[in-house]
Amino acid sequence: MDDDTAGDPPGSDGPDDLRGTRGWYDPAGTPSPSATIVALLAGRPDVDADSCWHSLYDSIDPEALDALFRPRYDGTPRRGGTVSFVAVGYRVTVSADGGVRIDPAAID
Repeated sequence: MDDDTAGDPPGSDGPDDLRGTRGWYDPAGTPSPSATIVALLAGRPDVDADSCWHSLYDSIDPEALDALFRPRYDGTPRRGGTVSFVAVGYRVTVSADGGVRIDPAAID
């Protein structure tokens, strides 16, 4: 898997379904959750790929997000937990198991 791209989950036919986009990061390495999010958002036809990092910073601190899911200092993986937020019109959900899902945000 490339460092700057999102991977497909094992056994999947691809990252996209009719409603959203899925990707995977390596909880113990690269790509990081924030790099995976940027790659997934940049692949959406209605998102300006050149401004994805800036747009992510408008929603959440990427370094803090990556630190949340990084292994503990003793090397043990973080278990459980998710973080959800809205970035550039998409609901982004990051899971401790390495999953990232991008769905169109509901309009309230």
